[in-house]
Amino acid sequence: MLEILMGRANTGKSGRVLERIKERGEAGTPSLLLVPEHASHEAEMELCRFCGPAASRYAEVLSPRLLAGRVLERTGGLADGTLDAGGKLLLMQMALQEVVQALTVYARPSRKAPFLQELVGLCDELIACRVRPEDLGGAIDALEGMSGEKVRDLSLIYSAYLARLQSGGVDRRDRMDKLLERLAESGYARGKDAYLDGFAYFNAQERTLIEILLREAENVTVTLL
Repeated sequence: MLEILMGRANTGKSGRVLERIKERGEAGTPSLLLVPEHASHEAEMELCRFCGPAASRYAEVLSPRLLAGRVLERTGGLADGTLDAGGKLLLMQMALQEVVQALTVYARPSRKAPFLQELVGLCDELIACRVRPEDLGGAIDALEGMSGEKVRDLSLIYSAYLARLQSGGVDRRDRMDKLLERLAESGYARGKDAYLDGFAYFNAQERTLIEILLREAENVTVTLL
């Protein structure tokens, strides 16, 4: 079941979530409280203050990426690791070299770090929005002139970058993508109440996470402004 708690900031939504966690926990139902990365420590402190020292017996506070770590630990996906910023730049440079002969707008791409960082940031955003290279390719016909050529080049670069993330038998993809693939398999949310609190909006990855939680968890509660 999905329940949505809506209201302005500081109107008690988070407090209601903590009340529900305590009530359900004392009745025997464990809870999973998902919050944004920057709010995880504060939310954990609030949970302990509200529910007391027994809170850890029936509830845990995680960001989506921390949840990914727990799930991958269960399913064996941590061994592949993830790339740091330098690794992503190197991988992007290799992807550019692979497709440079087919590029037009970026036929002579800069090898300087700022340009590569912009491309990595764009690819990270496309991944978070669950946009595929073929989605970009499908948009080319609707664009004219330089815009179409630029999107075509970006589609080629993005495709090569994604391929590099999984080359050599190692899966270096974003942890959120791995989480979405393995959450159901892990059974981590099964039998728990799931709460998503403190998010200003949900990107495509996070919306897919909610879809999976609706199938796996006992109940799902989302707070929204």
